[in-house]
Amino acid sequence: MPSASTLCSRVPLRDLTGPLSRTEGLPGKLHLLIGGASERSTSEFVQFHCSQNLSKLPPGSFYQIGPSIYVASPELCFVQLASELPFLELVRAGFDLCSRYQLSPYERMQTTECEPSATRASISRFLAQLPKGFYGLGKARTAARWILENSRSPRETSLAMMLHLPSQIGGFQITNMELNRRIDPSDTARLLTRKSSFEADVYFPEQHRVLEYESDLCHSNHVQGSHDYEKISALQAMGYEVTPITTWQMNTFESLEALIVDAKRAMHLRDRGSDQLSAQRREMHYLVLSDEHALRGQAPLADTARWQFLLPRL
Repeated sequence: MPSASTLCSRVPLRDLTGPLSRTEGLPGKLHLLIGGASERSTSEFVQFHCSQNLSKLPPGSFYQIGPSIYVASPELCFVQLASELPFLELVRAGFDLCSRYQLSPYERMQTTECEPSATRASISRFLAQLPKGFYGLGKARTAARWILENSRSPRETSLAMMLHLPSQIGGFQITNMELNRRIDPSDTARLLTRKSSFEADVYFPEQHRVLEYESDLCHSNHVQGSHDYEKISALQAMGYEVTPITTWQMNTFESLEALIVDAKRAMHLRDRGSDQLSAQRREMHYLVLSDEHALRGQAPLADTARWQFLLPRL
């Protein structure tokens, strides 16, 4: 994902480029937001983004994170990314801003738990306050309609995007769904699990149905596997229909499509299957998983020069 623009309003360019040129780490530019073309300079270490609407931005558009260092708010980041990212990657960025995980800055294959940086409501409120004609606004508003909150992993985000996004771009367009909904077991269900509560990975409240993603990475050990079976049996005892999804099924389009179409029929949701729609879904499946793998394949933030430059100054 491209870096969010950072505003350094009182720091001369020479005071940035000098330390950046001496900082170890993988190369990459620091992105700076400026108010006019006259402020733009040429630098191999800094990329400038010009916006003539800075004075019209809503309050709270920037957070001060260090001496004379400001960063764009998560909501403003989302609009900035709309001008750079393809639609599916922008939707994923929205999921990530509203998620309960973040990729470790030290190891991209690891995630750490966190509070969401934004909510769907906060993004929508911010977009509603932006002036008409703001670059990327229309695309950001369209993408924001399809954001879901509370994802706990990149793979959960990929699955949710496939389920939720509109059929005209290859999604299954199941609109009434939630991620990681907390469920407290009933008295009978408490006899079946050691957990006092658990979260339904993908929850369909109207249909009383749950989809559970069984990751090879997180669920293959004996203890976690036992908890997964206990969770499923407890949910079933409470009257929920539960569909497990394995990593192989998620990675194999034919299997995933068959599984989701069957679940939609069981929930009495219409699915207008056709060869053309299946081809669109196959293409979206490929793009969504490719984006996920690309994120995992990026260099950790801690290995980049811009991060090593910024971190001691925060």
